[in-house]
Amino acid sequence: KGKKGKAKGKGKGKGKGWGYMMDPWDWSYMMWGGMPSGPNLPREKVISGSSIIGEVFEWKDTYGWLKATSSIDHPQAGKRDGKIYVSKKDINGATVLEKGQKVSFTVYEDPSGLGAENVQIL
Repeated sequence: KGKKGKAKGKGKGKGKGWGYMMDPWDWSYMMWGGMPSGPNLPREKVISGSSIIGEVFEWKDTYGWLKATSSIDHPQAGKRDGKIYVSKKDINGATVLEKGQKVSFTVYEDPSGLGAENVQIL
């Protein structure tokens, strides 16, 4: 006698496979300016008015990482091994940085961690 309720097949029915797939409209929203990211995240100043001295740890064409020469007293200061994000739009008087350059900057906090703005090459 046959088994009722059990269909043979590869089991690609409901609840299996790729899971939730975004439709093309969701992708277009994210690709063309929908959600802020990187230098466009909302910012909050960490230490107002005082500049910090640091060094360019790494530069990748449009963004990079700085290391402060003195410690920063902030809960997120240890995130990313103490590196501070910098975008080329936050550099004053230049568009690129080179590894090892000395810089001064002010620190902000965003949902990703600490970042540098008002960056000046020394």
